[in-house]
Amino acid sequence: MDLSSYLDQIRREIDNSSLKKYADDVYKKTGVAPEVIIVVIGVVLAVMLFFGIFPHLICDVVAYAFPFYGTLSTIESKKFKKNWLIYWVLVGMISVIETIVHIIVYWIPFYYPLKAVFLVWAMHPKYEGATLVYDMFLKDRVRGSLEKVDGAVASAGLKSSEEK
Repeated sequence: MDLSSYLDQIRREIDNSSLKKYADDVYKKTGVAPEVIIVVIGVVLAVMLFFGIFPHLICDVVAYAFPFYGTLSTIESKKFKKNWLIYWVLVGMISVIETIVHIIVYWIPFYYPLKAVFLVWAMHPKYEGATLVYDMFLKDRVRGSLEKVDGAVASAGLKSSEEK
């Protein structure tokens, strides 16, 4: 595939989303196609990540911006999408682990570019990587832990999330 094919694909995705109105406004005001702006921003962010310019900030934007939009769209459309729930659990776990081992993370070469690629894969609707990670690594571990937490909640006299 050449660049024009990728740009056409990005444009189709924009046209099929609720962002079409905003993309059209951007084009009217700037004269630059929105898909070109997206590619340029992506390249600039990739270069910044590669050279370690604000890597934590860029990973946070990647981790939260589109998933925030996708989650809100899911809530408003009232269509249940399990991947967003699992994605937020995965991001939460990564944040906790990074907080604990932040000194080690600093010394891992290309950690932030790899993290950004992983997060995009985890959130992407086509791959649903978060669901794959959950099914392969977390599901069995979580199930046992949930039973313990539910037991502790019950003994404390509180209602669990299933009872509400």
